[in-house]
Amino acid sequence: MTDQSPAIATGASPPPTGARTPGGVRALVWGVLGALGGGALYLLVVRGEALLLDLAALGRLVLCL
Repeated sequence: MTDQSPAIATGASPPPTGARTPGGVRALVWGVLGALGGGALYLLVVRGEALLLDLAALGRLVLCL
């Protein structure tokens, strides 16, 4: 039991060995998510009441209330 590596002996986690996503891809994903979130926020601000009415109508059709 004396041949343990220092990371295991001290309880520290070993450094990550997997490949990380390239920075350009990560930035693209965050950009797309930001654009989707911004579009959703825009629709809520501009068409908020109409969206709520549409959701109410859809709820009546689906739930038969």
